[in-house]
Amino acid sequence: MGKDIVPADFDYDLVEDDIRGKLIWFEGEIKKITLVHVNSGLALGELLTQAHELLDNKRLFQEWVEGKFGISVRSAYNHMLAHREFSGCATVSQIELGAMYVLAKNERAKKKALKYADRGVVVTQKMAKQLVKEAGGPEEPKEEPAEEPEVDPEQQAKHNAKVAKDLIDRAVRAVDDLHYVKPNRAMRDRIVAALQKCGKAVW
Repeated sequence: MGKDIVPADFDYDLVEDDIRGKLIWFEGEIKKITLVHVNSGLALGELLTQAHELLDNKRLFQEWVEGKFGISVRSAYNHMLAHREFSGCATVSQIELGAMYVLAKNERAKKKALKYADRGVVVTQKMAKQLVKEAGGPEEPKEEPAEEPEVDPEQQAKHNAKVAKDLIDRAVRAVDDLHYVKPNRAMRDRIVAALQKCGKAVW
């Protein structure tokens, strides 16, 4: 099994001396960048996990992630899973970030992958998928964030009301800031009353 999924190492003797030196230097630099990429992904997962716990609301978390960062909530959960399953591994630099997403869903495959990483083998996403397949496929998630219950309607209604009231309050302040309206108290009161009537349905 192992020999079939582990790619053969590149033999630098196949290239000329002047090319070999440059390729070895490229290898070192690319590995540095890859490590930064992996560590950044795990750090992102840690921050997303903290934000998820803070919001404690699936829909709000999704809106925050997609609205602020332009990534899907599924990608966010993948980063969170990678952080949860691999942040404490000593050989994490040997595992591609994409491979972590796959391995996080099968404990047996994860353990095998870590053994490869301990031996200095780079665990790719392709390799991870093969390991998961041989281990019986993805397992049922233990604490999959995506499986949270839907937002409570009453809680969502309170949130909507708070947002609406905040918008009305801002609009009232904007009215006060209009120099041609502020001196005219009667006009101001009519505008404020109209704004409040618009928001009354959700207050």
